[in-house]
Amino acid sequence: MKRLSLLLLSVLFQALAFAQLTPIAESTMFQEDVSGYSRILQLKNGSTLYMHLTLRTGIDLNFYDQYHKLKVIKHLDPSFGILKGTCVNAIFEVDGNIVLMISEVDDRRPVLYRLIINGITGELEREDKLGEAAKYLSRDLPFIPEYPSVSSFTVRRDPNGNNYALLIRKNNDDAAGRNQIEAILYNNEHQEICRTYYDSPYRYGSLNFLDMAVVGEKLFILGFAYNQIAANDREGQLIIASMEKGAKKMKMEILNLSGDRLADSATVRYNPATKKLLLLGTAHVEDAERPYYKGFLVVIDPFTNQLEKEISIYPEKANAMKKEIYGQKASYTGMPQALSVHRDGSFTILFEELTKISVNHIDAASYNYYLLDHIAIMNFDSTGKETNTSFIPKKQYIKSSELSNFYMANRDLDAQKLNMGDQYKSFAFVEGKDSAYVLLNDPASNNEKLKTADISTLRGLSDCDAFSYALDGKTGFPERRFVFGKSKKKNEHYLGLFNISDYDKENNIYVTLKLTKQRDLKGASLVWLSL
Repeated sequence: MKRLSLLLLSVLFQALAFAQLTPIAESTMFQEDVSGYSRILQLKNGSTLYMHLTLRTGIDLNFYDQYHKLKVIKHLDPSFGILKGTCVNAIFEVDGNIVLMISEVDDRRPVLYRLIINGITGELEREDKLGEAAKYLSRDLPFIPEYPSVSSFTVRRDPNGNNYALLIRKNNDDAAGRNQIEAILYNNEHQEICRTYYDSPYRYGSLNFLDMAVVGEKLFILGFAYNQIAANDREGQLIIASMEKGAKKMKMEILNLSGDRLADSATVRYNPATKKLLLLGTAHVEDAERPYYKGFLVVIDPFTNQLEKEISIYPEKANAMKKEIYGQKASYTGMPQALSVHRDGSFTILFEELTKISVNHIDAASYNYYLLDHIAIMNFDSTGKETNTSFIPKKQYIKSSELSNFYMANRDLDAQKLNMGDQYKSFAFVEGKDSAYVLLNDPASNNEKLKTADISTLRGLSDCDAFSYALDGKTGFPERRFVFGKSKKKNEHYLGLFNISDYDKENNIYVTLKLTKQRDLKGASLVWLSL
């Protein structure tokens, strides 16, 4: 009996050692949404919101209470939403209510609206038109539904507060100047506390906006100020612009990026533990014989407008791990896609090998497709010293969606566009209580191939399941496990729509959408998990 008890304890401890995501609850099943936009939000009152929006049907809101029961169903029909290019620019919570930013194109001009929705009843409390951006050219009209107005507006929120900011591109607006921007800072009551225009500093006439961060009542904007010398020749420098409550104009300083590099795209995060900005970006050397893009990370003191240091971020260890699998001629070519800052000041950079391929036909429509390949995860301490790196092999194919640089970083506030199953691809990263995780969908047949060069490319979703990788830092090749378990039914699979998920750090609860799929039968449900 004693030996049996010890054996049972041993099995239990082994199970706990490998436990990753613990199910808490699952909602009743509902019909999968296959078009429009979706997002999950965990509200501070303990409820969970599942939002779905389409151009034809309006906005559907499902509120689940703290016991995971469907409590409120609400349908909203705003006064707009009948035009081209409708998309969700941001959705987040402020003081218990939901802020939904939606844009559309009215007579070739992108327009942004703000909806304030009651976080308990789902009632629409307020609807505002916040601004307009530069008009599309007439020749762009056929492409507006495919290239919506999301690029005309950028919304960012203080992750440690309730203030938020809006940036509007005013390319053809004389009040702002050519290629310039307008920035507005809002408080928790949705009132403007500052509105300014970008004013070209020094000798540079144009600005490539990179990203911005809200810190309390301050807004910091990062961009690349430049002059166009020739068609493929720009001269310029990295700049930081700042504004605060009551300011009439932006303050600007030049930040010298070493190596004559030109910043092309970036994401910025504020690190509360160090009180510094982390700017993660991609850049290239303009006059190189064969220009190539390279990631960079700089640490900026936003209160002195000084660039303090640059940190090398190429994932050398991931490069070595890829060579172990694919041979010495293979190199890791992933670019940074997102940056996650942790409470102690440490941070994580997510890399993904992403290739865009254009197919042009003389007598048929041209199109793009993307190859989303291997993942690298680099962890750094608060000083910027690398602590460990993980490598996760994967291969995915996307044809129906457009992906921008740092598309993963934009998920913080974005809703996910549902498009031909592409929403189930890519991957998600979440920092749990005791470990961080990568979550993705993949054929189970790849389980035995992960350390070989023979893994299958994810195209269709018929044989896919959801997997998690625990990033404990002990191994560069983390093991993977089924998120929802392996079905005992033939041809039944469980996928996760991780791109719409939400994580409550305080209560350590992760909510995602689970898709149960058996041949042509499908059903969706919300699942609450403890990490």
